[in-house]
Amino acid sequence: MKYLKIGLIKKTHGLRGELKILPLTDEPSRYKSIKNIFIEKNGIFNKYVIELVRETPNDIIVKLFSIESIEEANNFKNCYIYIDRVEGLPLNDWEYYSEDIIGCEVFYNNVSMGIVLDLVNFGANDNLVIEYSDREVFFPFSKFYIDKIDLEPKKIYINQIEGFFD
Repeated sequence: MKYLKIGLIKKTHGLRGELKILPLTDEPSRYKSIKNIFIEKNGIFNKYVIELVRETPNDIIVKLFSIESIEEANNFKNCYIYIDRVEGLPLNDWEYYSEDIIGCEVFYNNVSMGIVLDLVNFGANDNLVIEYSDREVFFPFSKFYIDKIDLEPKKIYINQIEGFFD
């Protein structure tokens, strides 16, 4: 994917078309340095220029140049915000973009356990959401439980916790 997901538009803010965004990045303050974003709606990515960014304790408030009213802003509620992949922050060891992990096939003892549908966090750590048989399984995304991540063929090798997939 050529884009990186960095936020979810939760709702509008004020009457002049501002958007309240839930940041999906480890560095929410970097919104202030971003000039352009892409908003995905119905599978189409449209580019917008950022006019203003304000931080709150839990959210980011963004004003886009072309959005002037609450009615226009309402069209973007529950849409995701992306940046061009080349603008992504450099990653450290054991850091991955969620877009790169989603879609990976998960293996235990060279047997496919399923496909990663999502990466979610419940507070303690990130978890892989794996489509396994006819259900979804949450597996800890931790060095302790993962032997190898190979992004080129999109494969993750885990050392399963005894009976975890039973």
